[in-house]
Amino acid sequence: MPSAPLPPNEAERLAALHTYHVLDTAYEDAFDSIARLAAQLVGCPISTVSLVDAERQWFKSSVGWSVTQGPRTLAFCAHTILDGSRPLVVTDATKDARFSDNACVTGEPFIRSYLGVPLVNPEGHALGTLCVIDKVARDFNTADIEIMTTLAGTVMTTLELRRSIGRLRAKTLIADDRLADIVEASPTALALVRTDGRIKHINKHAEQMFGYGRGELIDQPIERLMPGRFHASHVGLRSEFMRTETYRRTTDRRDLVGLRKDGVEFPVEIGLNVGEIEGERFVLAGIIDITEQREIERERERRRQELTRSNADLEEFAYVVSHDLKAPLRGIAHLAEWITEDIGTSASADTLENLRLLDERVKRLQTLQDALLSYARVGRINSAIEDVDIADLVSDIATLLAPPTGFVVACETPTPVLRARRAPLRVVLENLIGNALKHHDRAEGRVVVSARERGEMMEFRVTDDGPGIPPQYHDRIFTIFQTLGNRGDAQAGGIGLAIVKRQVESHGGAVRVESAPPARGTTFVFTWKDTA
Repeated sequence: MPSAPLPPNEAERLAALHTYHVLDTAYEDAFDSIARLAAQLVGCPISTVSLVDAERQWFKSSVGWSVTQGPRTLAFCAHTILDGSRPLVVTDATKDARFSDNACVTGEPFIRSYLGVPLVNPEGHALGTLCVIDKVARDFNTADIEIMTTLAGTVMTTLELRRSIGRLRAKTLIADDRLADIVEASPTALALVRTDGRIKHINKHAEQMFGYGRGELIDQPIERLMPGRFHASHVGLRSEFMRTETYRRTTDRRDLVGLRKDGVEFPVEIGLNVGEIEGERFVLAGIIDITEQREIERERERRRQELTRSNADLEEFAYVVSHDLKAPLRGIAHLAEWITEDIGTSASADTLENLRLLDERVKRLQTLQDALLSYARVGRINSAIEDVDIADLVSDIATLLAPPTGFVVACETPTPVLRARRAPLRVVLENLIGNALKHHDRAEGRVVVSARERGEMMEFRVTDDGPGIPPQYHDRIFTIFQTLGNRGDAQAGGIGLAIVKRQVESHGGAVRVESAPPARGTTFVFTWKDTA
């Protein structure tokens, strides 16, 4: 496994990292909240705030992965910081020469896909990354990258705020002009507030955020920067905070609102820290405009609601197919049968052929109806979670499918017992095994099913020795109504693999095909999450 090369400015980068005095400190809610939000918004089980030290990567926050540090030689993030201008996207680590034999890929946490955004400080040094990790191969879209870039900026802002606060704590007797320099240098909007709630100093970023000139805010109540409906309650909260607390980050509040000079309200996150300067107590308030973050959350909720509506439409469509279309088709089939019986041998060859074609196409439509109904019901029927013996399940499927003489359906041994829902797993295996038998081109053949644990997932492989599937069709075959066989075949609905894909993904997995004709054989690989 090739280790990441060192950045050309490595000495300066390390020096910059150490000015934050953050390595080997305890977890903090500010960073944990961002990491959790990244995992939730992008939909990954693991998210970390990772800082790359000389010989190690160290995690300021780690969600879904119970480690605090690891060797730099294994760190995906060591590759990410080589170019601080763009994220690093790995869709399948097992196929990436940089990572395929990485111990974090072949072992815990079984990394398959990775999206990391560099944490670049104001001086241009990439200190580490905010990253999300998935245990299945996947693509990351533009929205995912935008979400991560925004949150990485919030991490960096929080680090800068932390550094600024640390410097303030270390110099409690600093002169006012020196204090102003420090506050001014912060990339975060900062306000220094006296115990009576009046503003002593703000930096240029606060001016820009709220639209005021500095002279308009000095010695004014801090409540001027919030809507009037909050003024009375905030005075009491501010006084209580000054008496009882020294630090608070208000990221868990959903009602924090700032007010610009032009009257526009906007959502904010605020970090508060109490300190003393020449014996006088102050509160340093760090303010972050989270408008973009809230828009991302609203967009995610909009998409969730659209998906809910789409699923409801699909349920309605399935009802129509099940109840309103089946009866007319049965009537057509019976009518064609009666006509054939009535005209008997007196019909011309063309007429009989046309009646045969009519019967064949009615049967194909009936097959498509049944398949559409099965597709619509994926994930809609809850069955009990139970111990599923994979060997017994495959044997039952083989008995049901009754393969022709000369064909063998078998399991590699040993086969595990999976704690899962039997019915949806059976649907997937039955479709894959049935396809292997139906599309085989010889009088004898073999279909082998294997299963093994991959971290929290179970990986299944269904392998046959048939003619194979050309690579250009590997994506197409999972699309609904797509078939590589004869469209006149009444049994070729073109939905079986679409059902497989939808069923697998609804249980937290992914499916792919491995085949490269003229070499014989095809393997369908899918992952399945226990108790999904």
